[in-house]
Amino acid sequence: MVRKRIGDIFVEKGLVTEAQLQEIIAYGRKTGMRFGDAALAMGFIDTQKLAKVFGPNNRVDFFYMDPMYFPKITQDLLPRELMLQYGVLPLGFKTHYRFFRSSKSLNLGLLNPDNEEAIHEARQAAHARLGADGFQKVHVFLILSDQFIDVFGEVYKMDAISIKTSQLQLDPLLEVAL
Repeated sequence: MVRKRIGDIFVEKGLVTEAQLQEIIAYGRKTGMRFGDAALAMGFIDTQKLAKVFGPNNRVDFFYMDPMYFPKITQDLLPRELMLQYGVLPLGFKTHYRFFRSSKSLNLGLLNPDNEEAIHEARQAAHARLGADGFQKVHVFLILSDQFIDVFGEVYKMDAISIKTSQLQLDPLLEVAL
């Protein structure tokens, strides 16, 4: 199966014209930005349009974050270095009830939800902090790089300039294959 380039999907879905596609590619090459980030920066799309296009078909859920509402309970759950290395944020816990039993899942936001190593490392670090009974499952959400940078910078008091999007491990679907 051949994966389509994100730009081709944007044109197919009517989000951008062919001319805008070429502008975005040129801007991305000039600035070093990935396609999705360049399209957002140029104002051709917004995060809501991106979520509508890719959310239903990307095997994962999109998660919109606001730094003001980031859960305090998970702020110190993972080491900052791990979060930056793998582009992962602990979004919170959810308790599931079934047949008089309950189980807890950890919600993780990842820039690349297909990165099994990132999920494994985050799970291990969270279990080390909470113990094996802290949660039983992990649910993964796709987060966008601009949201990751905003939340990480605000919540963890890190200058957004020092977080470079080119170093973050993004979902390949959100990268452009030039």
